[in-house]
Amino acid sequence: MKKIFFCALTALFMLFLFSALGEIEIEGLADGDVFLSNQYLDVTTYVNGKKEECTWTFSPDYAARFSSGKKIKLNDIDKAAEVAITAYHEKSGEVKIINILVVPAAKSIQITADEKIVTDQTVFIDMTTGQKGVQLFSDVSPSGANAGVKWISSDPEIASVDENGYVTFHSKGKCEITAETVNGRKAQATVFLSYAARTIELIAPGEIAVGNSEQLFAIVIPDEAAQDGVTWTSSREKVISISETGEITAKRAGKAVITATANSGIKAEIEIEAYLPVESVEIRNTFSIKPGETEQLIVRVSPKEAKYRDVTFISLNPEIATVDNDGFVTGVSPGTVAIIASASNGVSAHRTLEVRPVKLESFVLSDYFETMLVGESTTILPIFSPENATETSLFYETSNALVATVDENGVVTANGEGKCVITIQSERDDIASLSFRINVQRPNALPLEGIVIGINPAGQEKKSSQKLPLAPGSSKTDNAVYSGMRGVKTKTPEYMLTLEISFRLKEALESMGAEVVMTRETNDADLNNIERAQMLNDAGADISIQIQMNASDKKTQSGFSAYARYSDVESQAIGKILLEEACNASGAKMLKVNRSNNYMFLNWSEAPALLLACGFLTNADEDVNLNSPIYQQLLADGIAEGLRMYFEGN
Repeated sequence: MKKIFFCALTALFMLFLFSALGEIEIEGLADGDVFLSNQYLDVTTYVNGKKEECTWTFSPDYAARFSSGKKIKLNDIDKAAEVAITAYHEKSGEVKIINILVVPAAKSIQITADEKIVTDQTVFIDMTTGQKGVQLFSDVSPSGANAGVKWISSDPEIASVDENGYVTFHSKGKCEITAETVNGRKAQATVFLSYAARTIELIAPGEIAVGNSEQLFAIVIPDEAAQDGVTWTSSREKVISISETGEITAKRAGKAVITATANSGIKAEIEIEAYLPVESVEIRNTFSIKPGETEQLIVRVSPKEAKYRDVTFISLNPEIATVDNDGFVTGVSPGTVAIIASASNGVSAHRTLEVRPVKLESFVLSDYFETMLVGESTTILPIFSPENATETSLFYETSNALVATVDENGVVTANGEGKCVITIQSERDDIASLSFRINVQRPNALPLEGIVIGINPAGQEKKSSQKLPLAPGSSKTDNAVYSGMRGVKTKTPEYMLTLEISFRLKEALESMGAEVVMTRETNDADLNNIERAQMLNDAGADISIQIQMNASDKKTQSGFSAYARYSDVESQAIGKILLEEACNASGAKMLKVNRSNNYMFLNWSEAPALLLACGFLTNADEDVNLNSPIYQQLLADGIAEGLRMYFEGN
């Protein structure tokens, strides 16, 4: 009885044990799963809902194995294999078999069209043919690899692609078509939709110097094809290279064929020669000559193999010596002159030569003139003996610049009614001087009638720190008005001198018939520079002039200068005339017309406008001159004469 009870109890225990363990469940695998080869699978086994370790076997065993990291490794295979995976639980003796399909992973993929590989190439489609699309194919390696390929277009508005690789054309342009395998292998081809080029013509030089670069151009017809550009190649890159944009560079002497290929494959070619240029030019001799004498320069050109070895000659001062194309130099007048010998590529050399003087013995005048009208000019024409004399520098002097002035070239200008004497003296003391008297008369018509001239005496006694726009619409500002400086020696304020000269200029201009408007006639005026410019604008001034002084850190700096707006060409031209006439009349050193946009009065003036800087108050001698009534009058007369000359000429 006890034995029967024990057996029954044992049977019940075993039944409980096996029912408790149950069958194996595998997480991460299922019958019929398809996997790519050459990867790891994470799997977990459960028995009766609890994690349990199992022993694994694989059939065929070349297709898979259990790795040390407790993962199933699907090996790299060349063809698909059905793999039976067995999990064995030792405690329960349970076995679980799962069948999966392992397919080779793609190692590479190519795109083909019309049985030709087009991977990384361009498939050109001529839109004039009306072709609607093209079939692309994928070629996956190894051949047994999973052939499931996804097709992608980079721009479906140009060309779209379906799941079978058929490309449908939509509009002109380029787009990339990509074929991608399941495991991420990709191949790419470019679809180029355009109008095929029918003709192509090159614009290119027949030759180029070694070391130089030059841009070539290709004319492609039709225009739609030209927009696609061309591909450039050189038959000899070591002789002449060419960039993607068509720029050639000559590297060594020789010839190369340059080819331009359009989108349709049509080509144009040109042969270009790279030649050695001239590298140096040397003048090997030197000499000195007299006026009328001739000598030849000897020139050597290197290297000897240079293609263009001819040189041209030029004299930098033909008034001293001339030179012909063969290098023969002929003296004209005394002095030194640079002669330049240049090759066609600009390589050059120069030689400085001396033309020796011929002594002057005497001179007379070709003509004498006694009467001139105000505003007229005439030139003194001396006759020298001997005729080829070179020491012909003459000095001209007037006894009264208010009546007539004479410049360094012997040009006499009648300034105002009266009489004066013009004297001509040679630079040599042993040559007798000549003199003649002229009578200047005023013409019936006044030269400046109907002209409105605005004068702005710079500065004022009252200072102002107010900031105003430098020009209409400008964000830059400057002081509204300056009181100015004082003379370094006389201590006279600038605003007093500018007013004195302005009054004299007003009188001179009114004597010529001009209507003169002054922005101030007293030193206690209170007007900013914008108000002054506007006053003259409202008066309808044909020209606005500001009389002012100058200053410099250099105490010896002197001279008369002008300022005009940077882009105001007319004012600059007027300024040059006024400079010349004021300096001729007064003897002041003539500086230049400066271009500047930094002066408020100029920027706000609507008519041509100038600042006339009559001299440097920082120069003691010039300070004294500027305080002299005579010197002020000479300046005023010179400025007035310059204005007369300008308005009569315009």
